[in-house]
Amino acid sequence: MTWRPSDGRRGGRVEDLRQQLLKSRPGFRKEWEETAPKRALAVALVRLRTEAGQSQTDVAKQAGWDKAFVSRLESAGGPLPDTLTLMRYAAACGRALGLVFADVAGDRVHVTDAVTLAAPAATHPFERLRGEDVALPVYTNFGAAEGESEG
Repeated sequence: MTWRPSDGRRGGRVEDLRQQLLKSRPGFRKEWEETAPKRALAVALVRLRTEAGQSQTDVAKQAGWDKAFVSRLESAGGPLPDTLTLMRYAAACGRALGLVFADVAGDRVHVTDAVTLAAPAATHPFERLRGEDVALPVYTNFGAAEGESEG
């Protein structure tokens, strides 16, 4: 299949390609939806690492892994990593990791429970979220919250 944006020009946006694939390949939508959690996690891991100012090699050294393993963790394919792997990754980036359970209604979230899995020092920051009501940002253009730049 040759991909062209709907306006016929060469090149184009990834979103245009995704929409074309969703329409033209029946199994693509199911696969796309099934792999969404891994893709979202991969993006979050890359963002976490880059915001920490670290390379894949840095994270690998800190966590005791090889760089290829970090690369696989940060890829959109493959299985979701286990909790211990995510804890080591977060620690290698100097960040906390928690698990949050919540009721979601529209643009509001009520945190019903939260558990700290990994945090610098012996703190339990996520447990303090229990019972909190949080307003979710409104997302507009391809994932950027209102008032945020995409770049």
